Amino acid sequence: MKGKVDYCIEYGHVFVDAAQASRCHRESIEKTKRFIEILKKEKKTYSLTMLIDNYLPTYSYLNFYRYINYFKEKGVPPDYILYESQLLNVARTLIAELPKNKLRREKREIKIKSNKDLLLLENKTLSSITLREELHARIDSFIDTPLLIAAFFLIKLGHIDHKGIITPTNYMKPKPFVGKKTVTIDPMVFKGVNDKALEIISVTRFKKAVENMEFIYF
Repeated sequence: MKGKVDYCIEYGHVFVDAAQASRCHRESIEKTKRFIEILKKEKKTYSLTMLIDNYLPTYSYLNFYRYINYFKEKGVPPDYILYESQLLNVARTLIAELPKNKLRREKREIKIKSNKDLLLLENKTLSSITLREELHARIDSFIDTPLLIAAFFLIKLGHIDHKGIITPTNYMKPKPFVGKKTVTIDPMVFKGVNDKALEIISVTRFKKAVENMEFIYF
């Protein structure tokens, strides 16, 4: 759908090797409901997006429909889902857009100098097994997670096209995916990755986008 909602909300982050919803997911649901209540009082619009991590796990125990139904029963079904492995090509495209004077290309690694640190973007000495690869075949390059998340943040704000990347789940009452702002509702353990993603964005032509990104941790 065209247009933008006031907030693109990311919540309920799930790993496919998790068999069922956990305490973190229950907490995510409560935080999301509270934030939605605030938005409704302010007459703001929103969409709900769930990131499913199938990039690093080697096996999937996730009953996807049971998981989605759990969130539906709790009153916060996702409008969109995105599999993390779908961000790989976008992340590689983002590397090509980064300023050359900030990049350090070594024999097997690509790093970027942020305002705080030298961050790994891609490591060709590592292999990762992904469930999206046939027969769990090894790939010859590992994209570090903060770069994937940086790409996702920019997709949610419409700076990178989301066509073919996200999957709508609500066909009866479709909402725009892209938000004027984003809020990410995550366990505190994800803060380090999110902060590094913001560092990466801060040295790109999209650096002002960081001003429209909010976070709720628990």
